[in-house]
Amino acid sequence: MSLGQSSESRLAAALAALTSVNEIHDQETVDHCHRVGLLAEGLAACVGCDPLRVRATAIAGGIHDLGKVFVPRPILQKPGKLTPEEITVVRHHSAEGADLLGRLMELESIAPIVRAHHERHDGDGYPDGLRGTAIPRESVLIAVCDSWDAMTSPRPYRRAMQPGEAAAILRAGRESQWDPDAVDAFLRLVGH
Repeated sequence: MSLGQSSESRLAAALAALTSVNEIHDQETVDHCHRVGLLAEGLAACVGCDPLRVRATAIAGGIHDLGKVFVPRPILQKPGKLTPEEITVVRHHSAEGADLLGRLMELESIAPIVRAHHERHDGDGYPDGLRGTAIPRESVLIAVCDSWDAMTSPRPYRRAMQPGEAAAILRAGRESQWDPDAVDAFLRLVGH
């Protein structure tokens, strides 16, 4: 992802436009993506990714939920349990966000990372059922950061968890939901 100055300005403009679209649809998603992008950048650096991969991880983390613009707002803000049909709609967001990014030259290299951010270490994730090393490393890192922020932030359907609670869930899900090395590095990064 080596960009010249004019490519950098096109990238910045594309990211600003995508963020604006998300802001109109759901400000909480924008705020969540911003926090995940920062966490993912720190985690990628912590695990020794080269500067280009750190940058790609930060950018992808910052727009990982872009596809939620295709999810109706009442579903995103529903205070109760989602129906199976609503869950299916929500689960399409990673693929739809990746499809959108794949159409933008400046961001097409980020599309596979965004697509895979809900894949699980054990293969039970979506949209493609990838497992272990078949999942892009950047997606693996984003998944841990995404889960942490989702757990430690209030949601319409539940209170925010305390960091210790979220850390216990990450530890319990290492090797099934999340890559164990990514969980261990993340918990060191956030001091848990």
